[in-house]
Amino acid sequence: MKPLLDEEERLKAAVLGWYPDLAADQTTVAEGGLYSLQIGKRENRRTIANPKRAFGLLKKVLGLEALYEAITIPLKLIDRHVSIADQRRIILQERTGPREITAVARAPIEAAAKAV
Repeated sequence: MKPLLDEEERLKAAVLGWYPDLAADQTTVAEGGLYSLQIGKRENRRTIANPKRAFGLLKKVLGLEALYEAITIPLKLIDRHVSIADQRRIILQERTGPREITAVARAPIEAAAKAV
């Protein structure tokens, strides 16, 4: 599946490369022999321009305790800057993630086909 996704991304990048000057709010169509490729507008993305100001506004509206509960701190940030000893006091680690399933042939494929 990954090779197909990689190929799709490669093709998408190639097609978008045909239109480097296409404005973010414009669309276009690439006509081919069998298909028309409809190139859409860029999607809107929101980012926080001033995190310090956003924190201050939220603190004023929610209060500090509610803001602490609402914020998600990236684990990578903690891993980078907090010692393992200190991490043990603030991080819970549990086996709650997905399980792996691995198929293992019990007999050669030909023998298994005859058994069915």
